[in-house]
Amino acid sequence: MNKYVVTAFLSLGIVSVAPAGRPTAAERLLEQLRTERQTAVVGPSRLTASKPQFEVKQLLGLSRTELLQTLGPPDFCALSEDTGCMKSARVAYFYYPHERPTAKDTGNGITEVAVTAGGGWALELFFAHDSVAEASWVKQE
Repeated sequence: MNKYVVTAFLSLGIVSVAPAGRPTAAERLLEQLRTERQTAVVGPSRLTASKPQFEVKQLLGLSRTELLQTLGPPDFCALSEDTGCMKSARVAYFYYPHERPTAKDTGNGITEVAVTAGGGWALELFFAHDSVAEASWVKQE
């Protein structure tokens, strides 16, 4: 027996039916991004001047949880104290070799963050209500 997932957009009168278990375009894209990221961070030979050719607008509407489960923790969170990037409205995944930024509490209410210079492309995501609201490629200088 085949199971089906039904999505209804009642206000538009549109109903789409897809076999359950078949990955959506966004899920396939997430897997491609995960694979590309694993490859991109291994060495300088993977640096590229051209923008990655993935259509990241397909990520719009994906949940933060689904994104984190597939891509792992982001390389950048807008809130430095946001462990796991569960609250940050803005996160980024770097698609070039880099070291993770490190934070050090200076003891006077200031946190210093050491980062390495850019040089590749980053996938920048903005969240609204724990879903991807904006997605774009940003050149890191």
